[in-house]
Amino acid sequence: MSEPTIDKLVQEKIEFIDSVGNIYLNNSVVYIFTHGKHRRENKPISSQSFQFTKKILELIYILLKKPKILKASLEELAPLADMAPESISETLKQLYKLGYLQRQREGKYFINKYNKLLERWEIGYAETLRPKLFIGAYTPALQRDFSDIKESIIQLAKEENFLIGGELGAALATYYLIPRSATLHVNKNHSLIAAKLKLKPSPQGEIIFIQQFGKQNAGCYNQLDKIVDPLLLHAELLLLDNDRLQETAERIYDKFILDRQQDV
Repeated sequence: MSEPTIDKLVQEKIEFIDSVGNIYLNNSVVYIFTHGKHRRENKPISSQSFQFTKKILELIYILLKKPKILKASLEELAPLADMAPESISETLKQLYKLGYLQRQREGKYFINKYNKLLERWEIGYAETLRPKLFIGAYTPALQRDFSDIKESIIQLAKEENFLIGGELGAALATYYLIPRSATLHVNKNHSLIAAKLKLKPSPQGEIIFIQQFGKQNAGCYNQLDKIVDPLLLHAELLLLDNDRLQETAERIYDKFILDRQQDV
């Protein structure tokens, strides 16, 4: 393929792969631009050959939350991600080949495209991670509605050490949204929490219980409320096609997530 043709296709964001090794892929799953390279042993990785498993998504979450952690040793990263150093090393190599990471001279990585990696993680959160962590949906019993138990949830989170996400978590973090539901990120005591809040199971319930993963689910908002990290708030709000939630998600991104890109 000629140089002018390649330049035109890239400019118009038209993906291509030609017979001599030129590749341009730019979508929510992968970004690759290989120009004039013909090494067969470095064949680009596709979504078919690299699976974003639960553990890999948990590692990516840590990288998005603490981009500077990539400057640390694999041994320091291992306990945060709950993965062996060898598994982390292999995953970082794959993310590098997919274009999400860039390598520095000393061999360390940094996040090359933070927003691309964030988008890919949020797809994985919705499709893979969250379904595996989902415990159940509940609704208030005794003819109460969500507004009747909102304050009880906030107080009980401090007593039972669980984290608040979803609409209620976003409302506490931004002081903007009037919440109509909540996602409770718990450890192993969801039945006790449901009993104390007088909740009953309901497939369409507005209170969702999610199992926490790792030890980095909490956010830091300079307040006493127990709220999940902005990454989890943002991902959960995007699950619903609702204008007010989309606007709140944008506020969370601008206020809490945008600055993390400066730490890459």
